Amino acid sequence: MSNNICCRFRGSMLVVLVGAVCAAGAWPLHAVCAEAALEQRPAESIVVSRSELFDRLYGGWVGMLIGGLEGLPHEFKYNDTPRETLPEFVFLPRGARSDDDNDFEWSHLWFMDKEHTIKLPYERVVAIWKANMNQGIWVANKKARELMDEGIVPPETGSVGR
Repeated sequence: MSNNICCRFRGSMLVVLVGAVCAAGAWPLHAVCAEAALEQRPAESIVVSRSELFDRLYGGWVGMLIGGLEGLPHEFKYNDTPRETLPEFVFLPRGARSDDDNDFEWSHLWFMDKEHTIKLPYERVVAIWKANMNQGIWVANKKARELMDEGIVPPETGSVGR
């Protein structure tokens, strides 16, 4: 049963992510479906099939997760010289580690899906962070969280002067 939940969760998150990416203008996608008429699209538009879009988004998320999980044990250990060999990969028998490199993104996607929106209002982001992001956070995320406790709301939590 947990596999079914995971698959449903991943699929719904992908739909939310695709919508958010398109709505945010992160990609110049004016048409996602291959049947869009060429003359109706601006010259800078591209057509991407659903399967290709899924593959790109899925690959990006998997790459981010693997990079975060595999890179974490090596942070700050190889600052001067690169290592000679790659470490042996050991599967994590008790499940994946969690850290603020990925938790915030996944939490936002989960709440976007749960609340049926592609953009969480900033006040809602603050409420989510205060309820869920209270340990294991570092540097920029920690500073943003501290600013939220002081009443600062995004996007001001990311301002240089703060």
